[in-house]
Amino acid sequence: MNDAMLNTSDLLRATARAYPGRVMVDDGQRSFTYAQFDGMVDCFAGWFLKSGAARGFRAAYLLGNQWEVLLTYHAVGRAGGVIVPFNARLTPQEISFLLDEAAVEFVVYDRDFEALFMEAIGQGARSLETIAAGSVKGAAGHALESILASMQRPAPLAFPHISASDDSGIWFTSGTTGKPKGAVVTHGSSVFSALLTSGAARVSSDTRLVSAAPLFHRGAVEDVHLAVTMMGGVHYLTKRFEPKQTLELLKSTRATFAFIVPTMAQMMLDVLDHGSYDLSHLRCWMSASAPLRQDLQERIRSELRIPSDALANAYGITESLMNTFCLGKDLLKHPSSAGRPVPLTEVRILGTDGEFMGPGEIGEIAISGPCQLRTYLGRQPDYVNVMLEAEGKRWYRSGDLGYLDQDGFLFIADRSKDMIITGGENVYSVEVEMALVGQPDVAEVAVIGQPDAKWGERVVAVIVPKKGRQPTESDLLHACIAIASYKRPKRFVFLDSLPRNSFGKVQKSVLRDIVKSIP
Repeated sequence: MNDAMLNTSDLLRATARAYPGRVMVDDGQRSFTYAQFDGMVDCFAGWFLKSGAARGFRAAYLLGNQWEVLLTYHAVGRAGGVIVPFNARLTPQEISFLLDEAAVEFVVYDRDFEALFMEAIGQGARSLETIAAGSVKGAAGHALESILASMQRPAPLAFPHISASDDSGIWFTSGTTGKPKGAVVTHGSSVFSALLTSGAARVSSDTRLVSAAPLFHRGAVEDVHLAVTMMGGVHYLTKRFEPKQTLELLKSTRATFAFIVPTMAQMMLDVLDHGSYDLSHLRCWMSASAPLRQDLQERIRSELRIPSDALANAYGITESLMNTFCLGKDLLKHPSSAGRPVPLTEVRILGTDGEFMGPGEIGEIAISGPCQLRTYLGRQPDYVNVMLEAEGKRWYRSGDLGYLDQDGFLFIADRSKDMIITGGENVYSVEVEMALVGQPDVAEVAVIGQPDAKWGERVVAVIVPKKGRQPTESDLLHACIAIASYKRPKRFVFLDSLPRNSFGKVQKSVLRDIVKSIP
């Protein structure tokens, strides 16, 4: 693969030339072929250049799961810019901070988020060009539809040459502790992430994708949608995640590929009310971002009739994307595993002494591969702190704890900051959570540490009971009978729901504050 192909612009261009008449995007109201979409990308990219955008300009988007995300992503890259996705669940203050942090010059936003966005830009002094998607009525700035209508398709040679080492995006981490950090990634890392996913998830030209995960996350865009674009498949989009609507979309499109995180899967199963749904046409249901519990795996297979070889669990993070993959028979044999490393990627376990550890030993997960970030925006010392030089390679220290078994399968134990040390013993919250979630009255559980004068920390389990159920402490302790006594919760707290970020991950820093406020 030559350098010219290692950028997101040429990736789309090559697919459009190979499959010009094939449908690329369908949102139920509009559909575009690859040739049409590539032409629209030319128009939007040409508009950025006509508006004076210099090489390396930053353009953000504040959108739902809609075709304008893919259009903006590719147009910014084609014009030589850097994409900066924004989470629509942020507050105006948080968005204002990110606008300044990334020195954003252009923002594409959906009308649904206009009030949020206008309040955010009202808090800063930056001069921005704003582009509104959706209806053309009543918005400040430019209307995307008007831009596309007014621009003639520029010649491909009018666009700058983009190399693999050029920056493609700034993807902000969820910021569960402190301010979010912007992971700066290159075109080469973006294209490689698509390449690795296409192989691992069996993506092909006849793939029909339904991705419920939010498209302001790097994994959803570059692991999944970019992989489908690379291979010439169809993207079926729905702006907001609704459990029933997603089930219907999977069924009506006869989707072959789905990216649905565990929290979303649980919500979809809940609306079935213990019925069943036939999604046997799926070739890969990909899960990531949180542990895929064994009981949830079994429900997905049985109640949604997913083929036994189609369910997959993956381990990926913003800073390095797809790292491991566990599909089909491997997941059946290793149901708690995130799988083996994908090609061109190595995963090792790092001890507190800085040395790599052997099979079965728990330590920090370190990754070496082609999809790593280049740096953290404006925070080079933070970047240096998470990188390790060893065995002639650069390793990203993930902050996650886990171990590799004898066969090279990765098992996630905890986030390093979430590990509980009680009486000098390490307690990995995932192990305790897996024991408790098997209790029949428990819908969800999160385990955290709470300061304790005697033991340093004590184990606290936060329980969300199933509807109409109320487990007793005795029931819950019995569910932990198979784990050591020091790992068993010393306190149980019952809540109606757990605080989660937009990707379904439990926000344990928020949870600690909630528990602290409960006598």
